[in-house]
Amino acid sequence: MPIFVLNCESLRFLAMSLHGGVLQLPSSIGFTKLQSLSLTHVQVLDELFVERVLSSCNSLDKLCLDAVNGINNINIRSSSLKYLEIRGYEHDDLFHLNVFGELLEELIIHWKFTPSGVRSLEMATPLLKCFTWGGFAPDNCLFGNLKCLCYCALSLEQLSSSWSPPYLEFFHILEPIEELVIHAQCLKHTSASKKPIVAMPSRK
Repeated sequence: MPIFVLNCESLRFLAMSLHGGVLQLPSSIGFTKLQSLSLTHVQVLDELFVERVLSSCNSLDKLCLDAVNGINNINIRSSSLKYLEIRGYEHDDLFHLNVFGELLEELIIHWKFTPSGVRSLEMATPLLKCFTWGGFAPDNCLFGNLKCLCYCALSLEQLSSSWSPPYLEFFHILEPIEELVIHAQCLKHTSASKKPIVAMPSRK
C-alpha cells in the first residue's frame, strides 16, 4: 500500500484488491474518519490484523472481507459497524469466526473450507436485521439474541455424505421474521434430520 494512503486521515472510503498479494500495515494507522473498508483477495501475516484495523478505525460502519487469507481466528468487536460481509472460498486458514457488534444491522457470511479441525461461529448482534448465511456450517454455532431479525437467507451446502447440519437450533431460536429465504440444499438437509422445523408466523 502506498505510504501516502496510510497518512491520509481524511479518507472515508477504501477498497483494495491485491490478487493474493500480501498486505502489511505499520504499527499505527490513522484512518480515524474511515467509514467503509473493502479488502479482496488479500494475504495477511498478522493474526491480529482485523482487530488492529477495527481499533484504528473508530468511525468504520461498513467492512467487507472477501478472500482475506492467513488468519486462523477472526474476532470482530466493534461499536460502530452496521454492515459486515465475510466471504471465504476454500478458506482453510480460518477456524473460528466471532462477531460481536452492538450496532450491527446486516451480516453476510459465505464460508467454505476443507472438513478438517473444529470450526466455530459465534455471534452477539442484538440489533441484527438482515442475515445471509452461505457456504458450509461450522461444527459449533452460537447465535445469541436475534430478536430484531427481519430478513434471513440460508444457502448452506452439504460438507460430506455423512454430514448433518449443526445449525438446526438456528430455526428454533428465530423470533418471528418478515422474510425467510431457504435454498433447496438447506431444505434437503433439514428434512433428513429427526428434529422438526417449526414454521414461524409472519409479523403483523
